[in-house]
This record gives sequence, C-alpha cells and structure tokens, in this order.
Amino acid sequence: MRSRSRERFSNTDALNYMMKTLAHAVLILALVLAGGCSTLHSLRSFHLSSLYFWKSKPKPEAELHPATAVEKEYHDRWVDKRMHELMAAGTAKTETEARAMASEEFEKLYPFIHPKTAEATR
Repeated sequence: MRSRSRERFSNTDALNYMMKTLAHAVLILALVLAGGCSTLHSLRSFHLSSLYFWKSKPKPEAELHPATAVEKEYHDRWVDKRMHELMAAGTAKTETEARAMASEEFEKLYPFIHPKTAEATR
C-alpha cells in the first residue's frame, strides 16, 4: 500500500509515459508521411495555388494530331536520310540543295503524305 505523501509517478513510470507518447507521435507521423505523399503534395500545391491565384496559367502548346505528327516525323527522317545519301554520292554540293532534292523526291514517292499541312497546323 502506498502512502499519499509520495509522488504518484516514479522515474520509470514517467519514462514509460514519455516512451508511449513518443511512440504514438512517431506512428502518427509515419502514417501521415507514408500514406500521404500525394496528400502532402496536394496540400503544398493547394497552398502555392492559393498564393498565386492571380497569375494566369501558361497555355499548353497546340499539339499535332497523332497521325499528322507521325507523318511529319517520317517526312523529316526520310528527307534527312536521303539528303545525306545525296551529299555522300556527290549529287548535291550543299545541304540546301540536297534538302530540296530530297523533298522533291519525297513528294513524288509519297504524294499521300502532306508534310506541309503538318507544319501548317503547328
């Protein structure tokens, strides 16, 4: 039986209480960080967006239609390859001349691909 004149907590009781409190705090922090990386990111972005609400957002660049982008990429690769072939063979003396010749050949070989419309929609 304890007397009422003594302290209720001894040193070990206080240490146990502090350890339990610390363990709970660490567990709560771990749950917030582990489960809430996206939550923390969204909170940060919300905070930043609320600070800069008056600034206009940059407009996204107009992207090409996927088929048009593929046509343009194929045209560019084919013309570059043919341009190097023409210069290596000595048919064209300058890059500009080789590019013009390659573009003409491309238009004759592939009349259904319209790289000019691909460039115009950009």
